[in-house]
Amino acid sequence: MHGGRAVRVIERATVLGCVGLFVAASACAQAEAPPSASPTPEPTIVAVAGPSATPSPAPAASPAGTPRVETSRIVLDVAIGPGYEQPAANAVRVGGVTSRGPMSFAVDSDGRIYVWDSVRVRILVYEAGRLARVLPEPFVDPSAAALLAHGGRLYLRYPGGGDFVADYEIDATSGDLLRLAKDSYPRTRSAPTWPIDKGPTPSMGGDLLGNTYQHERLTHGYEVKRLDRSGAVVAVGSYATTDLAFDTYITADGSVYDLRQEFDGGTPTRVRVTRVLGPAGAAPPESAAPITDRPLFAGRQAPTTIEVVAAPALPPATLTGEDAYALWWLLSRSWNEPAIATFPVSKDAYRLKASWPDGSSLDIRFDMTVMEAGTTRLRSALVDRALPHVLSRPRYSIDALRRNGGGIRMADVPSSERDLTRGEIDAFVDALGAAHVTTFDEHHALLEHPFPRRQLVVAYPAGTFTLEDAGDRWVQAAAGDGLAMFHDGRASTLLRQWLPTPSFARDDPAILFTAEKVTLPDQDISRWKASIVRALVLPSSSTGQGSWSDQGPLPFTFSLPGGRTEVVRVDAKGYTFAGRTYEKLGLLDLHGARGVP
Repeated sequence: MHGGRAVRVIERATVLGCVGLFVAASACAQAEAPPSASPTPEPTIVAVAGPSATPSPAPAASPAGTPRVETSRIVLDVAIGPGYEQPAANAVRVGGVTSRGPMSFAVDSDGRIYVWDSVRVRILVYEAGRLARVLPEPFVDPSAAALLAHGGRLYLRYPGGGDFVADYEIDATSGDLLRLAKDSYPRTRSAPTWPIDKGPTPSMGGDLLGNTYQHERLTHGYEVKRLDRSGAVVAVGSYATTDLAFDTYITADGSVYDLRQEFDGGTPTRVRVTRVLGPAGAAPPESAAPITDRPLFAGRQAPTTIEVVAAPALPPATLTGEDAYALWWLLSRSWNEPAIATFPVSKDAYRLKASWPDGSSLDIRFDMTVMEAGTTRLRSALVDRALPHVLSRPRYSIDALRRNGGGIRMADVPSSERDLTRGEIDAFVDALGAAHVTTFDEHHALLEHPFPRRQLVVAYPAGTFTLEDAGDRWVQAAAGDGLAMFHDGRASTLLRQWLPTPSFARDDPAILFTAEKVTLPDQDISRWKASIVRALVLPSSSTGQGSWSDQGPLPFTFSLPGGRTEVVRVDAKGYTFAGRTYEKLGLLDLHGARGVP
């Protein structure tokens, strides 16, 4: 079947500048730079030749001793957004994580453009400026970068940490993961070395014709220079912009492209690929070497099936064919580490069962720290990062919902929980049929989940998973970095229809969820309204270990609709509301929210 082919998330804006041998050190500094607010002049937009077209000939040579000057051309310009055919951007997060769209791309010898849409762990393939196909890549870590196209295959590098590096080798047509190895790139992959100040950079890399390339920033733009083997400048491509380039790509024939993003108030709105230099000449034909190695884990080759018996906050699944083969590649990159010999595997660990045609099987358990394969204990850097994306494929949630039924609830209103009817299950299954895998990065809650939290819950024999309405086009796990999908809007609409925002009695403390404003004597703390009210009214909600028990009482003023105002006094024993006292310990830890943005 496979003959002849086959620690947590590193922030994406930094990864591109730290991809081993492929990226020069200066890219790390630039990756965190804020995007320029200046408008980008619009060069001529042209389409790169599609796979059926004849490749463009090299531009005519200039007189001897005079570098040829070329004008840059935009070859791809697409909007970033929530639609299936659009590339996505990550959400802004606490800790200085800014929003970014795609950070890496490649161009093959036929002019196809491959954009690594890492937020949705997929590769978008464009031909003649139009989206031709989508290659889902849930087994590839979102932090991978340095996309390369060569000989009908695509390569992405997971930088890991220390000496751990993994190169994903992917079929450019099917998207199947063919191999996971170290240093498997067939040629050097160029990367941006955009300088902070004016002046030339070190070499950006080279093509297969012996030329090297150099970037130089100018007052109102930049130039890319092609240098021949003697070091003479033979061509110059100019681009009138001061915007930051997130990636650059040199093809085998010497064409130079870059990837930039347009921003509106810090939010990326468009991604553009620009051809800065045309080909230097005809490059040697590209071909990929046959893959002769096979994934080997626990002394065994890939099984026929891998059953995901239990997964924390994820649905169960049975992986076969290419999926089982890909997961075995990830497992094969595990390693022995004596330091974890006595570490226990957590109760919430993943549990897998691999099976072979001869009837033999292997039980595998692992968490973020340690893996047990039979009696062997290992470390793995990839499997627990990939499975949330693999198991976010809607078909696994659909299968679990059909087999086990499910219920819905408003997490902030315990009395709202009920079972789904068969008709409701059918309707939700139909809505999930239009959903696709994404990551938590796309729609990450900044600090707190707004009220109300609408959830669909499925319990199966070895676990439970939850799909929470996270916006008009997203459903995701209730907590953590796990299950996440984007959809056409129907799934969220159904949850809102089935779980309408409730009305509360005037003397019910839960009415504080409807407050329009929450203040302390010296601070507007409305940003934390939902978290404060949850701490007050939900039995399962805890504010901490009493770290602030020596602090004085907290008087919260809630401004409710209709002009009503309620002062809620929190002390060491509990809180008061509407003339009643409610006992609950630990509420003085709400002091910790003061001064937090």
